[in-house]
Amino acid sequence: MDARSVDPRDSLWTAEPSGYRVDFWRPLGPIPDDRGLGALYEADEWLITGAGDVTEVIDWANAKAGGRTYTLYAVHDGGGERGLIHLFGVDPTVGP
Repeated sequence: MDARSVDPRDSLWTAEPSGYRVDFWRPLGPIPDDRGLGALYEADEWLITGAGDVTEVIDWANAKAGGRTYTLYAVHDGGGERGLIHLFGVDPTVGP
């Protein structure tokens, strides 16, 4: 990890998220040691709106996880398109 001071003028835009998305993952069989071999997962996907901030969503996800792993995204709606900005966790369906 690298941390360094930045010029506050280095960003062209900021935006509040439209909401957050949480994808919970549950493996449907044994997980191979080599992620490249793949595994099947069941996803339980949620859209959260009206949260005060991301810590509220993290608290909700931790309470709902029930031992599952999860991926947390900020949802950005702009220009007629929806995008996801990865904030936390690993999507086990994406290779290394």
